[in-house]
Amino acid sequence: MIWITSVLCGIILPLLLFGMYRLKRNPHLLQISYRRIKKDWITSILTVIGSMIGTALITAALLLYTSVEGSIEAFMNKHFGPITVDIVASEQNKLNPPYFTEKDISKIKQDAHQAGYESVLPILSTYANLYTIDKKGEVESVVPQAHIISFDINEAKSFQKGELEHLPNELQSDEVIISDTIAKRLHIGKSDWIQVKFKLDKEKTLKVVAVTAEQGLTGYRGVDRGTETMVVSNQTARELTGISTGFSNILLASSFPQLQTMENWTPEFIRYKTLQEINVTLKFIPLFYMVSLIAILLGIILILCIFKLIADDRKKELGLMRAMGMKRNEIALMLRLEGMIYGLISSLLGGVMGFIIAIITVRNLQYILQSFLQYESQIDLYFTFQFTPEALILGIVIGFVFIHTCMWWISRKVVQKSIIELLADLPVYISKNHTRGSNHSKAGWTIFTLGSWIILYIIMLHPRYQAWLRTMEDLGGYVDVVLFFTMVLLLAVGVTKGYPLLLNGIQRLFSFLPKVFATFKISFAHAIQNKRRTQLMILLFSMIMLSTSFASVIHSSISPLFKQIYDSREAVGGFDLTAQTKGLLTDSEQKSLMTKHQQVEASATVWQLFDSSFGVINGIDNEFVAVAYLNVIKKDSHFKTNRDMWLATIRNPRLIVVERRFAVLQLGKADIAIGDTLQLPTGEKKTVVGVVAAENESYGYTMVNDGVWVSKKAFKNWNHKENRALETAILIRGKQENEVAQLASKIEKAFIPEGIYPVHNPKVQLAKGEYLYQVTLQLLEIFSKLATGIGAVGLMVILYRIVHERRQQLGMLRAMGMAPQWLCTGIVIEGTVIATIGISMGVIMGSGLAVMLMNMLMDRAVEVQWPLLNLFMLWSGAVLFTMLCTFWPAYQASRYAPSEATRYIR
Repeated sequence: MIWITSVLCGIILPLLLFGMYRLKRNPHLLQISYRRIKKDWITSILTVIGSMIGTALITAALLLYTSVEGSIEAFMNKHFGPITVDIVASEQNKLNPPYFTEKDISKIKQDAHQAGYESVLPILSTYANLYTIDKKGEVESVVPQAHIISFDINEAKSFQKGELEHLPNELQSDEVIISDTIAKRLHIGKSDWIQVKFKLDKEKTLKVVAVTAEQGLTGYRGVDRGTETMVVSNQTARELTGISTGFSNILLASSFPQLQTMENWTPEFIRYKTLQEINVTLKFIPLFYMVSLIAILLGIILILCIFKLIADDRKKELGLMRAMGMKRNEIALMLRLEGMIYGLISSLLGGVMGFIIAIITVRNLQYILQSFLQYESQIDLYFTFQFTPEALILGIVIGFVFIHTCMWWISRKVVQKSIIELLADLPVYISKNHTRGSNHSKAGWTIFTLGSWIILYIIMLHPRYQAWLRTMEDLGGYVDVVLFFTMVLLLAVGVTKGYPLLLNGIQRLFSFLPKVFATFKISFAHAIQNKRRTQLMILLFSMIMLSTSFASVIHSSISPLFKQIYDSREAVGGFDLTAQTKGLLTDSEQKSLMTKHQQVEASATVWQLFDSSFGVINGIDNEFVAVAYLNVIKKDSHFKTNRDMWLATIRNPRLIVVERRFAVLQLGKADIAIGDTLQLPTGEKKTVVGVVAAENESYGYTMVNDGVWVSKKAFKNWNHKENRALETAILIRGKQENEVAQLASKIEKAFIPEGIYPVHNPKVQLAKGEYLYQVTLQLLEIFSKLATGIGAVGLMVILYRIVHERRQQLGMLRAMGMAPQWLCTGIVIEGTVIATIGISMGVIMGSGLAVMLMNMLMDRAVEVQWPLLNLFMLWSGAVLFTMLCTFWPAYQASRYAPSEATRYIR
C-alpha cells in the first residue's frame, strides 16, 4: 500500500505544481472558475457532496482492510515475534529418550541452518494454573492454563534481538518473570508471590522479579495455546516437567514466510498454522471485503456520473466561450482548475468522512471478530482501529485522482468538439447508426449475451454443478469466480447495449394512447441519445442494489443453519459439563473431586490417547456407560440392546466401537461393517462390534466427537510411545438442567487449583455460537444497507443534476405547448424505467455473487434460500425511492417559465 500511495502522490504533486504555475500565468481563468462555482453554489455543493461520498466509501474500505490486517499483524508480533517453528519432542517418533539432548540440539541446529532458518532456541515448555491466596488462605484470583516457559536468557536475547534487554540475565529457582496481563489479572506486581499448580501433585510458590510486556518469547502461548505466558528458571521448569536434562521444545526463527521442511524432524509450523486458523475462523471477512469492494465501485461510478453531467450541463456555455474567442487550451485549463478545486475540497472532506465511517465499522465488528476467534480457535486476538496514514492518504489521493481524471476527460472531449457541436441542442449522429441493419445487429448481440447469461446462471445453480464443484476442492473456487465474472460481463454488456431496444418496446406498448405514446417517446429520446450517461446510470443503480441483495441472500441462506435447537446433553453424550486434564485420572481422584458438589447427579472419566497418525482412542468404564447415550446406528446382532454392546466392550478388551465420521475421514472406510478387524497404533487388533454417529454439534467435544471406544483395561496393557499424549476427559451431569451454569462456576473454581482447566458448558457454547453467527449476518446486512444509503444520497445528487442540466430542453417543450403535468410525468417515467433496469440487474448480480461466495467459503453445502419477498420489497422500495427523487426536480422543472428555462446562460 505504501508504494501505491507513493506512486499516486508522485503523480499528483507535479500536477498541483504545474497547475499553480499555470494559474500564475493565467489568473483570469481562476477568477472565471471561482465565479462559476460561486454563482451556481447549489450545483457546486451537490457536486462536492457526491464526489465526497465516493471518496468516503473508498477511504472507509481501505481503512477497514488495514485495521483487520494490522490487528492480525500486531497479534503475530506480540505472541510470536521471530518464532516460526516449534519442534515438540513428544511429536518426534524416533526420539529416545523423549526429550532433546545436547546431541539432538546440535543436529537440529545443523539441519535448521541448512533449511534456511536463522536462529535456534531450546526451551522447556509446559502448562500450569496460577493463583494468589488472600490473608485467610483462600484462593483469591486465578489464571488457568498459563504457558510456563524456560530458556537461557542470554541465548534468548540473541534469538529475539533488541527486545529482551530489560530482562535479568539469570533467574533463581524461586523467581519468575510474568507478563503485564498476568499482573493485571492476579492484581500483583514486582516482589509479590504467586502459586503455580501443575497437575494434581506438583505445586510451587514463586517470587515475581520482573513484569514485562508480551512480545515474542514473553508472549508465546505454546503449541497448546495457553491463556498467558510466564518465564521461570530452568531448575523450576525441570521440576514441573520431570525432564532432568535436555529440553522439551526447539524454537526456530526465520524471516521467510514460506514453509521450510526438515528431513529428520517433524516441525510444528506454529506461526503459519495460527495464521491459517485465523483466516479459516474469519472466513466471513471476505464478505465484508466484498461489500467494501462494491462500495469502492459505487464511489467510482458515482464520481464518473457526476462529472459526465457537468460536461453535458456546460456544453453550450463552453461553446459560447469558444465562439467569443477563448482558445481550446484555455478552456481545458479552466475546466481542470475547477476539477482541481472540486477534487481538493471533496477528497479532503471525503477522507474525514471515510475515517469516521471506518471507526464506527471497526467498533461494531471488533467484539464479533474477537468472540469468533475465542469461540472457534481459542485465540485471543483483539481487533482495534489501526490508523495507517498510508490508507487515509491513499483514499484521499484516489478520490482526487478520479475527480481530476474525470475533469481532464471532460476538458479533452470539449476541446475536440467544434463550436457547432457544443451549441447544438442534440448530439449529431451519423445516419447509419439508425438503420434497420444496425437495430438487428443490436438485437442479435443482446439476445446472444442475455441468452448466454441465462444458460450460465442455470448451470451455476444446478445441483450437479454444485456437487462437481465440491469435488474440485481449491480449483473449484477459481472456476466459480471465472464463471461468475463471465456472467456479470455478459449481463452488463447485454443490458447496456440492449436498453434502447427495451425502451422502444415499452414505448410501442402504448401506441394506442397518443398522449402517453408521445410522452414516452420524448422522455426516452433523451436516454437513447445520451447513451454513455444512461449506461453509467444503469451501472450506478445496479451497484447500489448489488450490495443489499447480496447481503439479503447471504443472511437468508446461512441464518437457518444456526436456528436449529440442539439438546446440549446429546452434544456431550448425555452429560452437561466437560473438562480435560493431562495424564490419566484414577477413579479415586475423580471421586475426591466430586464429593464436595451436591448438585452433581453423575460423573465419569474417559481416558484418551491422542495418536498423531491414528486419532483419538477413548477408554471407558461402567460409570460412562451408566449415563452416556450415543446414537448407535449399527451393532453386533448378538446384543439385544445398546447397553449390552457397551458392557461387552468394557469387559472384553478385544472389542471396539467406532464413530462413523472418524471411520470415513481418518480410516478411509465409508462402509465399515460389524465384525471388521481394526488395528490400533499399539499394534493390537480389535473386532468392531458397533458403529456410532455423533450429533452434528458434538464435534469439538473430544470425548464423543470421533475416534474409537475401548475398555480402560486395554490402556493398562499398552506401552505408550512418545508420539502419543494421554489425557483424561471428565464428564459431569447435573441434577437440575436449569442449574448447570451455577454448577459449572463452582466446579471450575474447585478444578483450577487442581490443575484442571477449562470446564466447558456446551449449552452456553452452542447458544453463543448461534448468537455470533446471527449477529455477524445482521451486521453484514446493516453495512450493506449503509453503503446503499450513502450511494442513494449520491444518486439524489445525480438525479437533481440530470433534470437541472435539461432545463433548456424542458423550456422548449413548454414553449411548444406541452402541459406541465405531462412534462413532469415524462421525466419521472424516464428515471423510473432506467432505475428499474439497473435495480433489476443489481438484484440479479448480488444474488449470484452471494451464491458464489457461499460455495467458496462454507465448509458444507448450503441450500440457497431465495428471500423473494425481501428482494421484492428491496426492489419496490428502490424504484419508489427513485420516483420520489425524480419527482421533486421534475416538478420544479415543470414550473419553469419558458422564457427563463430557454436562456443560454443563467
